[in-house]
Amino acid sequence: MLVNFWAAYDAASRDENIRFSMVTQKYDEKVMARNLRLKSMSVSMDRFPMVFEEVTKQDGLNFTEVTLVTDGFQSKLAKDLKLNNRFGNFLIDDEGKIIAKDFTPEEFEKMLERYLD
Repeated sequence: MLVNFWAAYDAASRDENIRFSMVTQKYDEKVMARNLRLKSMSVSMDRFPMVFEEVTKQDGLNFTEVTLVTDGFQSKLAKDLKLNNRFGNFLIDDEGKIIAKDFTPEEFEKMLERYLD
């Protein structure tokens, strides 16, 4: 499962989130053809639900789940994952173990290519 943290107020993280969405969309059919499912979660750290809703609609995100954490970096989730006031991402295996973190969408695409070969 891909878990990506971002916010509308941070242009770089928003752009990266869109690029991750494009990668998941590109590989979703290949993964499903093997009777697998590419699970992905986009986690917005925005404070205001209306901003979150508008931006996710504009960006046309293709994730299994898109969610909002209004407490942002003060949330239990952010503290448990040690985000340390910066955006990031994680690749989590079926047992819940983090197998990669803080990679680019291009690196994620290469991981998927290797996995699907």
